Amino acid sequence: MSIKKLVLAFFAVLVVVTALNSLMPEFMRELASSNFKGLREQPFLHFHMLAILVHSFLIAVIYPLGYRGGAPWFEGLRFGLLLALLISLPAALHQYAMLDAPISHQFLPVLWTLWVNGIAGIVVALIYGRNAYPIQDRYPRPAASQTRPMST
Repeated sequence: MSIKKLVLAFFAVLVVVTALNSLMPEFMRELASSNFKGLREQPFLHFHMLAILVHSFLIAVIYPLGYRGGAPWFEGLRFGLLLALLISLPAALHQYAMLDAPISHQFLPVLWTLWVNGIAGIVVALIYGRNAYPIQDRYPRPAASQTRPMST
């Protein structure tokens, strides 16, 4: 993995995620805060920023590990959507199980996370391009002549 591409991907994802999250519609912000009691009057913004930094770093590091050698934009979209589901869907299900709130309060943010991570995945994939060390190169399949038929 190229350190230069890793750093570039990290900063690009950081900018994209921050910019897209700043465009989040106000009603979605209100949905999130309406679910919880005892919210701080002023949230700890430095922890939000830390979360975005960690998120950006993990996207930049993990993407090449799962790259399969396809078109970068498609690989990035696939990666971003899978990561978004991994991040948000279990959390939404847990929140829905615990909170007395409409289901939309938990699942509209999942859609937002899919959108943001889909775009972030495409951005990181375009930076790495086709040189992201495809998984086939790490674990090559045996040639057809080397495989043995399964015994019955």
